[in-house]
Amino acid sequence: MNQGYYSQPTLSDTHIAFISDDDLWLVGRAGGVAQRLTANRGLISSPCFSPDGKWLAFLSNEVGAEPDVYLMPATGGEAVRLTWLGVARITGWKDNENLYFISNVEGYPGRETHLFELNVRNHEFKKLNLGPGSYYKQGPGFQVLARFSGDPA
Repeated sequence: MNQGYYSQPTLSDTHIAFISDDDLWLVGRAGGVAQRLTANRGLISSPCFSPDGKWLAFLSNEVGAEPDVYLMPATGGEAVRLTWLGVARITGWKDNENLYFISNVEGYPGRETHLFELNVRNHEFKKLNLGPGSYYKQGPGFQVLARFSGDPA
């Protein structure tokens, strides 16, 4: 039996992406052999499939000290850097073109963070007027914003 440390899974209709050995991996939901999607020198975190399952967004600090948002085809390929500002986490997608992330770009490092919406096509982002927040999730008929929370639960 293969053993390893697997973390931060994200699901599409057909695949599971996860972090192991500081890189992003992909395996079919039915199981099988996982394929390594990244081989970065930096850390990878916060992977998130787009709603249609075609894209994988994730954070990497391969260039610079702070992680930023990268986007790649869900089946592998070149990752494109979308931000240059330091991002704490990706919290999900609004639709197939816009995702949400948490950043302290407007505050002191490690302090107050806010929710932003990023268009993955034109790389433009905007701060959402919800006040400080450390985690955010939305779904049909609900949205949850955690403030000053180190625990995503």
